Amino acid sequence: MANPRNTRSGCAGVRFAPSRERDQALTIPFAEAVTEIKNCTIFVKKIMETIQKPNFSNVQKELLKLYAREVSEEELLEIRQLLANYFAKKVVANADKAWGKNEYDEAWVNRMLNKED
Repeated sequence: MANPRNTRSGCAGVRFAPSRERDQALTIPFAEAVTEIKNCTIFVKKIMETIQKPNFSNVQKELLKLYAREVSEEELLEIRQLLANYFAKKVVANADKAWGKNEYDEAWVNRMLNKED
């Protein structure tokens, strides 16, 4: 068997014996080495696909289109404010629905505020 110090690592930690000892002792069978190399290749391809084709949501795509052009700092602040207002309105609308559905009232709020954990 090859001396572990005389081996070198391949992809995914696969260890190959130096060439002069390869015929006498492989630290892994050749078929396993081929499988490991294939697995590494597939893994690298998947990473490259993910990097090259990110999966943006429809909102992200629209925002990227918007931000593809230069805007002034003033316009940027206005856009941020528009987005903040939009999402704040959504939160308030959902809170109002929950309030109405659950029939909360001021007494309930006071109980929650004074509730001890």
